[in-house]
Parts: sequence; structure tokens; C-alpha cells
Amino acid sequence: FSLSKTEASVFRAWINASEWLDLKIYHPDGNKVKEAIAFKYLGQRKERTGARTEVNVRIGDAVSAWHLLKNKLFRNKRLSVKLRIRLYSCLVTSRLLSAAETIP
Repeated sequence: FSLSKTEASVFRAWINASEWLDLKIYHPDGNKVKEAIAFKYLGQRKERTGARTEVNVRIGDAVSAWHLLKNKLFRNKRLSVKLRIRLYSCLVTSRLLSAAETIP
């Protein structure tokens, strides 16, 4: 393991008003491992401070997908309305709602 590339994400337990459970994860060579404040796991950004960044990223992805569809596919009158709605559902709302139940 490389100490410079190793970070740990830890759920910190609150002990009392002035003390948090100290991070006690050490590298095999004895050095303390740096704590990660945020990381990406299975395509989702996980943070201790909440999910605001993840939600904003999802909204941005959905908006960019919408603009691509709007400018290229939805102006094509040869596509049926049913197909356009299906494309919107598959390509836009899926980016917004995929695994949304796992956002804290």
C-alpha cells in the first residue's frame, strides 16, 4: 500500500460535547492514515457534511443531458412524441434519480 495514496473514510462517533472518536487507522509502516472528507463510491460522491454536492452534480448531469437531447433529437419532427418521452425518461431522469435512495 502507498501511504501517499491511502485515505480512510470513517463514521465518527460523538462521545461528548467536546470530544469526537479519534481516527485510529494506521499504515503497516506505523504512520497514521489521512482521513478523507469526501470520496466517490460506485459513481456517487459521499461526504460527511451531507449530500448537497451530490445533488448539485446530479442536477447538472440531467440538465446537460436535456440540452443535448433538446438541441439534437427533440427538434427532429420525424420522431414520435412517445419515443421522445421515452428517450427523456431513459436519458435525463435516469441520471437524476439513479440510486437516489442511497443519498443520505
